[in-house]
Amino acid sequence: MNFIRQFLAILLMNLSGVTQRAAPVLTIIIGVTCAVGVLVSMLAMGTGARRQEMGGVRADHVILITSGARYGQSNISRDQVPAILGLPGIRRGTQGEPIVVFQSMVPIEGRRRVSGNRIYFPLVGITSTVTQYQPEIRFTGGRMFKPGLHELVASNPCARQFTGFEIGDRRRIHGSDWSIVGHFEQGQTQQCVVYADVDGIMSTYSRNSYGSVSVLLQSPADYGVFRDALRANPALQLEARHESDVMEEGFKELNAILNFVSYFRRYDHGNWRDAGCGQLPVCDR
Repeated sequence: MNFIRQFLAILLMNLSGVTQRAAPVLTIIIGVTCAVGVLVSMLAMGTGARRQEMGGVRADHVILITSGARYGQSNISRDQVPAILGLPGIRRGTQGEPIVVFQSMVPIEGRRRVSGNRIYFPLVGITSTVTQYQPEIRFTGGRMFKPGLHELVASNPCARQFTGFEIGDRRRIHGSDWSIVGHFEQGQTQQCVVYADVDGIMSTYSRNSYGSVSVLLQSPADYGVFRDALRANPALQLEARHESDVMEEGFKELNAILNFVSYFRRYDHGNWRDAGCGQLPVCDR
């Protein structure tokens, strides 16, 4: 009880002087409120992005990457394609073809409709089997790109947010004109996604290797058989990973950024400082 009385006495003594220190008190309250608001907003953005990305993850989706490489940065040559397509456990499509999606990504520029600000995001070169790998893709206008042609399909968020993505628009990519031929929805995601024929992209950029390969298994239970057959082929030098593991690993970087911002919370005399660790040159702006 004595401790509580002492605490209340100290609290009342500090509160009694609030009226004489109105300006500093308001400054502290506003500053803390803004800092908390920014952090909560960033955490909410990260949570929303993770929910969208993980919403389409399936247990029968497997990602192939070069051993030790990160997602999207593998070096899977065209010579490896026949061996990959012949691995056991892969589901077959409507025409009897293995549902395997080969990808290669390059940056593309967009300009926001309202502000005109320039932003870069990936143009994903992909095989047409993507519509069987991701059945949530639904075309709302136009059609799918045709292999071998300079054609693009854009998600509806692209058409809403950026200029130059209406059906019939032409875009200059690495010295060649590409036409927008279709719009699509991709489940619940609101991200801007642009697809093109992967072989066309690789030819345009003089590439001879894919950045990643996505495989649809007959069932999640076939993962072990598929992985073991992949490991048994030393010529492939690839590893199979569950799609969920690859996505979770990607979000570790986002979480690291959020933790960084949360930790270095005080800006002092033009340099970012932490309350206890002193100046870090990497934070200087």
